Amino acid sequence: VLYQLGADYYNDIVNASFAFGNGAGLIGTHTGDAPKAQVVLENFKARLCEGPPPCWFSLMTKVEQEATDHFAHRGLIIRRWQARLGGVDLPLASGLPFSLIGVLNGGVGLELGLPTSGQTMMPGDFVSADLELLVYPKDVTRYYGTSQKFNAWLTEATTSSEP
Repeated sequence: VLYQLGADYYNDIVNASFAFGNGAGLIGTHTGDAPKAQVVLENFKARLCEGPPPCWFSLMTKVEQEATDHFAHRGLIIRRWQARLGGVDLPLASGLPFSLIGVLNGGVGLELGLPTSGQTMMPGDFVSADLELLVYPKDVTRYYGTSQKFNAWLTEATTSSEP
């Protein structure tokens, strides 16, 4: 595993809605119950995020999830990545694999993995990426800032059925 988002018991998203895409737009979504802890959702096991950059992921907390202290959505954008494994440069178009995994408390986490399985690192090998983490309120009532533009966006996003 190269990177995890929301894969700790204190940073999970219970029964999250998940969406992912690339520079061309939305690729896929998942909504539903989380798998058991440390179990990977079969449809999202080492799945590739291919296509034009950037690759992006969104774990969205349900608005009606008031019984918990999870008041924010989480997003991750991979602006750039490159790798050399086993002495071979991997093509950028090969995509970066990710998995959705169940975590403690019935939550969902995102894991980014190595671009190829079974590879061992050799001298001179590397994996490099520019990641951008986004954490923003799940609805306008959780926002306490002064930006009217952001406030309007949150209002629109809360009422939209689109990820």
